[in-house]
Amino acid sequence: MDRCDPFTTSISTGPITIKYLTIVAGAAMDSAELLSSAMPVGRVYLDVSRKTHDAYGIDCEAGGVVVLRPDGYIGTVLSLAEDLYGPLLMYLQEFSQ
Repeated sequence: MDRCDPFTTSISTGPITIKYLTIVAGAAMDSAELLSSAMPVGRVYLDVSRKTHDAYGIDCEAGGVVVLRPDGYIGTVLSLAEDLYGPLLMYLQEFSQ
């Protein structure tokens, strides 16, 4: 039986496991305020210097989604400021054909 880790959200879809994490831009106090108003997904990391957000081209105010492939490469980067559902669905459908 798997041990339940309250900071990791995983979905097993047969041979593929999907894991989520939340990276919050800013200092710990800013992050605490942010997390009190939104539910983080998976493990939570602080990007105090905002270098991670800059590296992936994610707006710190809007947020974003980065899909990391099983081989370690970045599959796609999407902004939460735009329509997320359509582009993410199109990307994931490439693997169901």
